[in-house]
Amino acid sequence: LFGDSTPDAAGEVGYGSGKFGFYGANSEDIYINVGSAANTVTVGTNTDVSDISLGAINLLTTGTIAGRVPIGSDITGNISLNTTDLIGKVYFVTAACTITLDKVSDVGFGAVVGFYVRDAAETVIIEVDDADKIKLYGTALDAGDTIDSPGAAGDYIFLMSVTDADGAGTDGWVTFGGSGKWTDGGAS
Repeated sequence: LFGDSTPDAAGEVGYGSGKFGFYGANSEDIYINVGSAANTVTVGTNTDVSDISLGAINLLTTGTIAGRVPIGSDITGNISLNTTDLIGKVYFVTAACTITLDKVSDVGFGAVVGFYVRDAAETVIIEVDDADKIKLYGTALDAGDTIDSPGAAGDYIFLMSVTDADGAGTDGWVTFGGSGKWTDGGAS
């Protein structure tokens, strides 16, 4: 613990400097500065901490959360994406390929992933687990069916993992926010 960690007469910690923090393993630290500006609290680090894991804690705000969407590595050929690859990322596809998504039950519900075809004449096939379904433009496809891009630069699609892709409780992916007419590619 560092900073003004001694409670004042009112029992407030950090009252004098407005900043207190904690040291942890690997000589990392994190601090909370409640005196940085009016109506502002700053959470920061002096040791370049770049990730904070909240585990299974849910966050709720009536305000705004701002940040960047992580961009995954360019996809240059056939690839299988695992659970962490499918949570809140966008990928640029630079070659015709098949992209295999991990099972929705492993990824968890509410994960969003996007694919953008960067260069011309590249057909992208998105393949799911044999038990999962894709709901493409409001229509649930058969379990295990792929979706195929039209094969033009600028095609893109976003998918969200859900517990009910077909109205009957089947795990799967719902598509939204696409460009180009993606189609049912049938069973993989």
